[in-house]
Amino acid sequence: MRLESIGNVEKSKVIAKVFSRERLTKQEENEVIELVEWGTGLKENIMDFYEAFKNDSVLKHAIRDLYGMRNGMALSTHIFNSATLAITLQNAPMSRTRQMLKLLITNYG
Repeated sequence: MRLESIGNVEKSKVIAKVFSRERLTKQEENEVIELVEWGTGLKENIMDFYEAFKNDSVLKHAIRDLYGMRNGMALSTHIFNSATLAITLQNAPMSRTRQMLKLLITNYG
């Protein structure tokens, strides 16, 4: 599979090219579409997150710099959990990521 993003954040489109030895059935095509949507977070509603944190002293910069970014293959359906995971994984060694997540869970549940 090869994915290509065209357009811009407000009006974007993803083109998925699927390579297979045999022609996909309609059901298989639908399964691929669902997998791409889930894996890229395309159906994730991030506008509520933007609205809730647009004035936050830290997250407003992330919203500005990463506007439209999705946390693909999100482990949660809640955008705040996905954002927390994305922040703790940014350019950090896995040992530091584990330490940050442990501290977050210990202090905030």
